[in-house]
Amino acid sequence: MNSIYHEWLVKRNRIFSDIVFRTLAILGCVVVPFIVSLLIAKFAPFFIFGSVVVFALMVWLAVVVFKRTNVEYEYKFLQDELRIDKIMGQSKRKRCATVNVGKVEFMAKEGDPELDSFENLDYYVVDYSSRSDEDNKYVIFYKGEGQYAKVIIEPNDDILKQFKYTAPNRVRI
Repeated sequence: MNSIYHEWLVKRNRIFSDIVFRTLAILGCVVVPFIVSLLIAKFAPFFIFGSVVVFALMVWLAVVVFKRTNVEYEYKFLQDELRIDKIMGQSKRKRCATVNVGKVEFMAKEGDPELDSFENLDYYVVDYSSRSDEDNKYVIFYKGEGQYAKVIIEPNDDILKQFKYTAPNRVRI
């Protein structure tokens, strides 16, 4: 049996909210322990260790924020399905979606006029792309669990060829 396996890694660009959360986390590591130290020194000098605990908690929170805003998507095309995993902080992996090619209604490059006929469907949108302005994004409309989904991805040429080979009438590349 000849198995088909392709994978591709896409790093997501940071958006404004990611930058705001990172800035707040850094400011929280500096400002909050300082304020807590002042309050402890004034009202409870016997509990000076509390500022160290608050500082440690703020550093832990900053690490969590930085990991959650450092996101990559891994596309794996195996036989007749595309598996999309979200990798946070280059360590934690979470399965985001599994797109079975048999359930794909249509796939084309973003902005393709043939996608307009699917825009009147009741669907939800998920974006597993890098959020860049490049023109290598593709849109997949597929029937999920009772509802249509519009999935935005940035596949490489190998994954596109496998989609085209597996579902030639429903894929435009």
